[in-house]
Amino acid sequence: MAPAAADYGKKIPSANGKLFVVGFCWGGGKSFDFATRRHDLSAAFVFYGTPPPDVTAINAPVYGFYAGNDARITATVPTTVAAMKVAGKKYDPVTYDGAGHGFMRAGEAPDANPANKAAREQGFQRLVDLIGKTNAGTAMIHVTPADARKAAIVGFAVKRPTAVPSALICHDPAPTAVATKSTRQSAAKSADASAATPADTMDMASMM
Repeated sequence: MAPAAADYGKKIPSANGKLFVVGFCWGGGKSFDFATRRHDLSAAFVFYGTPPPDVTAINAPVYGFYAGNDARITATVPTTVAAMKVAGKKYDPVTYDGAGHGFMRAGEAPDANPANKAAREQGFQRLVDLIGKTNAGTAMIHVTPADARKAAIVGFAVKRPTAVPSALICHDPAPTAVATKSTRQSAAKSADASAATPADTMDMASMM
């Protein structure tokens, strides 16, 4: 992620200056890696993503969301716990029993199995709770569907003037130019509309 994108998110009129990064699958790994590069990050949320090779430069707490039935990714958790502990960093991983890789998308399907559905619901609630906790009560976050395409995208809408949102930057699940452009356009539309609307919405990338 370009530093300019993070700088832009922090300067959105309705933002409170705190910066969070959320990623899923490939984006989860990039979110973890971003924490090594952005020292003013408030928190990183890693959904079934791999860790960076060196965690010593991380300043922000890292919260992990993993699937019990995802051997390739979840197998990295014990060594990451050890590496983060040695480096004196905060790392709080949670593994959802029986869930598979990509449970944030699979869990919302009409035919979702119970494990994926439960993991999605619990993981999403944990994400919302942690963001609220990190904001120490300064933000009221209302989670609503932000897109009609089978709820593939989720938006954070924060009402004003009683609260201000944090800047949320979410990595796409795959490194495609189209997805990156879409994310930038979504953020830009929120910034342009902030002065004329009672709420600001930033879309999260598709959950993989």
